[in-house]
Amino acid sequence: MASRVEKYLAHLDDLSDGIEPLFFSVESTTPGLRRVTTIVYQGMPDDLLTALTYGVSVAEHAEWRHGAPELCLSVRSTDVVWAHALGFLAEGLRGTGPFAYGNTKGW
Repeated sequence: MASRVEKYLAHLDDLSDGIEPLFFSVESTTPGLRRVTTIVYQGMPDDLLTALTYGVSVAEHAEWRHGAPELCLSVRSTDVVWAHALGFLAEGLRGTGPFAYGNTKGW
């Protein structure tokens, strides 16, 4: 049986039409939680750099009742620093930020 992360990566593989991703990790600052990984697709879609996280959803948050989020960022850039920024944001705020749709308030 495939693990949760294996299912997630298989889903991303299906969506990416075979584009090989880059992987970057941010070590955890929270005891008991593993690192956050950023999965990066260059040129997907339409010449954008797209980065997705894995690791936010393994934390807990009081507002997460029917599921837990991961983050996605698409920018018209080739600079992977955007992906690193997403990973650091995800690691630093997981468990404290709700990452709810439309939420732009500070945590």
